[in-house]
Amino acid sequence: MKIGQVITAIDIGTTKICVIIAQKNEENKLEVKGIGTSKSDGMINGIVVDIMKASKSMSDAINEAEEMATLKAKNIYVGIAGEHIKSQNTIGRISLTSGTHPCDIDQQHVENVISNSKNNVKIQQGNERLEIIHAIPQYFKIDDQDGIMNPVNMSGFNLSAHVHIVMADIN
Repeated sequence: MKIGQVITAIDIGTTKICVIIAQKNEENKLEVKGIGTSKSDGMINGIVVDIMKASKSMSDAINEAEEMATLKAKNIYVGIAGEHIKSQNTIGRISLTSGTHPCDIDQQHVENVISNSKNNVKIQQGNERLEIIHAIPQYFKIDDQDGIMNPVNMSGFNLSAHVHIVMADIN
C-alpha cells in the first residue's frame, strides 16, 4: 500500500451501517479521515429485504464519511454478518505423486488442494444452499510436516491445506 492511498471499510449490521475512510500516512500507518453511520433500513437480521432502502442507507453512510474525510471512498472492503453467513474450518488433501520420488510443489498444487477443501465443505449436508465466498488458507502440511505457510517450491508426496471457508446463503 502506497503513501496517500485511500482504503474504505464498510460494516453492514442489522441495526446500522458504519463506514470508515482511512489514508496511509508517511509513518506507514492508516490514519482515519472520515466516519459515517446510518440506520440499516431495508434489512432484517442481516438480510436485505428492501434493496432501495438498504442502498440508500449505505449511500448515506458513505456520503457522511466522504464529507468528513474530504476524500472519495476507494478500495472498499465490506463486512457482512448475519444468520445467512456461515464459516467453518476444513482440510483439503491431495496426493502429489504416485511414484517413489517426491514432487516439487507449484501454485497449481496449492490451488488444487484449496479446491479439494472447498469440495469437502460443499458435499456436507446442510450446505447445499450456501455459496463459498472466501477460502482462507490457515497453513499447509507436506507429508508429516505442518505449519507451512507457503508450500510452493517445496517437495513431498502429499499436500494438505487447513482452510477457513466462509459461505453465504445463495438467496
